[in-house]
Amino acid sequence: MTDRNEQPPLHDLPLLLRGPEVATVMRVSNQHVRRLARSGALPASRISGDRSEWLYDKRRILAVIEGGDPWADLPPLLSDAPEVLTAAETAEFLRLSHPFVVELANEGAIGGFRTKGDRGDWRFNRRRIAALAVPTNRQAGEVSGGGMTGTGGD
Repeated sequence: MTDRNEQPPLHDLPLLLRGPEVATVMRVSNQHVRRLARSGALPASRISGDRSEWLYDKRRILAVIEGGDPWADLPPLLSDAPEVLTAAETAEFLRLSHPFVVELANEGAIGGFRTKGDRGDWRFNRRRIAALAVPTNRQAGEVSGGGMTGTGGD
């Protein structure tokens, strides 16, 4: 568990957060954040390959903290980005390492195209990459607005 006195301002954090950052902001344990994500009470997206990563949209975390609907429609991410993203830009947005993005692309976990056949650099459509950050863990009929009631603390 993080030191509860060292909470960074939410506005200083990137748009996509990782579990430990969410735990720090919400002042709960990493395990509690994972439980909330698995139950669908905390919107998250999971990028899977040989390893998997949970990502949390900062705007949705703010909605949870403020008692609003974390599942409300939000403007699309990356709307001001170029139509085609490099692997490095994709890695920066998804907060993953460049080699992991390449690994995911090679496995077919994220779709893209190579610039020079099998040995070229990967390129990705910004809308498809932004769609990876859309929460995918909502359990139909099990989560209502806020989603935090009855979750207990750690």
